[in-house]
Amino acid sequence: MTSGFHYQEELSKCSTMEDITGPNGLVQRMVKDAIEQILQNEITDYITDEKSKGNTPQRNGTSPKKVKTSYGSIDIDVPRVRE
Repeated sequence: MTSGFHYQEELSKCSTMEDITGPNGLVQRMVKDAIEQILQNEITDYITDEKSKGNTPQRNGTSPKKVKTSYGSIDIDVPRVRE
């Protein structure tokens, strides 16, 4: 969901509070998107830094993880790096 999450579009699909705050509701999807974007940015910064040191790390897909939040458990995809 990291690429292509459009808040206004997703909000327009919500018709009840359950759609917003329920399991897999808008809030959970927004948290998932935010976490995944932060992790992608962190990996990008790491790769850029390592390449400036002469190393050649590469992205290596993602691993599924479950994160417990105040909005419930959220399944995220954590990026990996091959060194």
